[in-house]
Amino acid sequence: MRGSLRVKFFKWLALHTVIIFVSVLTVMMVFNAHEAREHPGLQAEEFEEALVLGGLIVVLFPVALVGAWWISRQLVQPLQKIVVPAEEICAGKLEQRIQPEVADDEIGRLARTLNSAFDRYDEALARLERFSYDAAHQLRNPLAALRTTGETCLQQDRPPGEYRAVIGGMLEDVHRLTHTVNQLLTLARLAHDDLRHQFAPVTLNDLVREVAADAQPVCETKPIELRLTLPTEPVLIRGLTNLLQEALANLLDNALRFTPAAGVIAINLTTPQDGWVTLIVEDSGPGIPENQRAEMFRPFQKTGRDLPEGTGLGLAIVADVVRLHRGTVELATSPLGGCRFTIRLPG
Repeated sequence: MRGSLRVKFFKWLALHTVIIFVSVLTVMMVFNAHEAREHPGLQAEEFEEALVLGGLIVVLFPVALVGAWWISRQLVQPLQKIVVPAEEICAGKLEQRIQPEVADDEIGRLARTLNSAFDRYDEALARLERFSYDAAHQLRNPLAALRTTGETCLQQDRPPGEYRAVIGGMLEDVHRLTHTVNQLLTLARLAHDDLRHQFAPVTLNDLVREVAADAQPVCETKPIELRLTLPTEPVLIRGLTNLLQEALANLLDNALRFTPAAGVIAINLTTPQDGWVTLIVEDSGPGIPENQRAEMFRPFQKTGRDLPEGTGLGLAIVADVVRLHRGTVELATSPLGGCRFTIRLPG
């Protein structure tokens, strides 16, 4: 690649050099012919000047070609400094990056763009490796438990009632596994930014009311007070309704599972300010220790307060949905005593 590109540059420079020298020689010949007609007595002098200039051109032409070859090398050299580290990265040295000589020229911009792409590639591989390990670990134990339960049940004859109880328990485990797999598929889907092409206007007021209405029966059973604070005017953003519903439902489900009876869950939606919409979900539950909050949005991350049926994927889905919508999500302590999740989305 290096040689062929350098040869192409050299050919263009050589052609440009030939055109310049031929043009100079042509102008010189025309000028000498004109002078010879105007001043016949100076023909010998004009002829000598033509010979000197012609000889000078013959001498300078190879020098110009050597200069063209050197210039072509200088043109290719910055690209070569990009190609070598890029090939090393492709070979597996993912920590390698391109170091341009000049950061602000076109080559520097190209290097920054490639480095950014390599950073995303490295991050995606690390995330995939970590995610695959966590997913395999998360699915292995329930599958092993199902197999052990089935094998134990078949070791001896049992009354029909026991079989029904065992099968019922196995179906509950399968339901939890299905939920986990569905969440894993959602996380895999959220890894693709091309979902942004499907964005459409979403009225957050209506979305919050729908999710809260679905949770109301659970609130009444426990019982838990569910407070909604919504603006009177519609709050519109661009996004995917089903993903935003799932993110809010995951936050509300977390709050419902950890908020004790007679507790409070509050959802607060504000109108756009400085181009951002704020959605807050908070509860009066036990909260999450500050030293564990930074890791809570990673897949399969759990704390000591988590219940056995939790998959550790809900908050990871929330974080990815918010990231897809170019927003931010923060976890802090609520004035109610539990968790306070603050989502900010571009309005």
